[in-house]
Amino acid sequence: MKLTNFEQWMDDKILERGLAYLKKGKVLNLTTSDEIHYKALVDGSEVYHVDIYLNDEVVVNAYCDCPYDLNEYCKHKAAVLYALREKKPEKEGVTTIVKPEEKGVRSILLNQTKENLIKIILDVIEEFPDIEKRLMFQFSSDEEEITSAKKLIQEYINRAKHRGFIDWRHLGQALQGAEMTLQKARNKLEMGNSQSAVLLSLTVLSPVVKMLQHSDDSDGSAGGIINWALRLMDEAVIASLDFFSEQDQKKLFEAILKEAQKTLYNDWSDWRYDLLRICTHFLNQKELRKKLEKQLDTLLEKAGTSWNAKYDHKEVKLLQLDIIEKCEGLEAAKQFIYENINISEFRKKAIALEFQLEEYKKVVQLCIEGEAVDKDYRGLVKDWKEYRYKAYEMLGEVEEQTISERTFI
Repeated sequence: MKLTNFEQWMDDKILERGLAYLKKGKVLNLTTSDEIHYKALVDGSEVYHVDIYLNDEVVVNAYCDCPYDLNEYCKHKAAVLYALREKKPEKEGVTTIVKPEEKGVRSILLNQTKENLIKIILDVIEEFPDIEKRLMFQFSSDEEEITSAKKLIQEYINRAKHRGFIDWRHLGQALQGAEMTLQKARNKLEMGNSQSAVLLSLTVLSPVVKMLQHSDDSDGSAGGIINWALRLMDEAVIASLDFFSEQDQKKLFEAILKEAQKTLYNDWSDWRYDLLRICTHFLNQKELRKKLEKQLDTLLEKAGTSWNAKYDHKEVKLLQLDIIEKCEGLEAAKQFIYENINISEFRKKAIALEFQLEEYKKVVQLCIEGEAVDKDYRGLVKDWKEYRYKAYEMLGEVEEQTISERTFI
């Protein structure tokens, strides 16, 4: 990516925000000592550090310590790239491109009275009504926040549609409500309110998954939002599971399971399995374990008729194994693994177990059987041969090792 045309690599919304940051003086200072590594401070909701590495006019690398992770480039990086291109210095020891004494918005606001701040906010809201929605959502009560989040997410999605479709240029706009909701969920988690963090994250999923049916997500932004919501839910549950009451655990488990049961995930089964994996954190309650096992049995029955039956069968079996490992221990898990040994992931787990137990002859037998079962899958056959080679090596069977080596693909 060249400094002269970096816009081609970024979302229009990111570029618009980055340029606005520069014009408002949010790039507080920009320094370099070698004309390669440029450091900057950007005044946002916090002061963020941005590092840009240039090789002549080529952007080799860019880093920002803000939490944005939907795309490679955030508005802070964009602001610094604009600053670099407009004010790139002559070569010298250390050059300050934007003077540190230039004030950013944050420092200006900190020096205002409460009355002035209220007036400034109300004036801005009058000019930009969208900000009012953001503030009302940000400061909504606990009782209203889920309803407010659903409304906000859908409003942004609907606004971005053109003739019922959202093109890639407007996808960032469509996802703003979801992004705000997840940021609020992150803040809730950091304040110790994990239950709200889970429920807010859960609120994002259905509308964004539905949106995929009528949008161009070629850059993966919508998928990134969904994965962010799932990671946040998982983190929140793990962080606070021991502090949840049994009633709270049941409430969260049933909310997550209900989401996973929705038919809209029939075409997006990976996210359904991610939701069910989060459910496995609640296995300390037998009642909840039974509900999850019943759901997995139902999915296993349906898998026989689905277009991707083999994949669904494998994913359900792996979830069942997860339950057995957590609830019944190693021996029960080992038995289940061997009962499903013709699934390649289970064969690999069995091989790993036998390596741990130093049962190298069993490894060899598992690999030979695997080569026969998966003879039509060259990648898997190669894996089984490599495992067999390692087992021969541990057994010291040089002749067999040599034969195995010759048969590598």
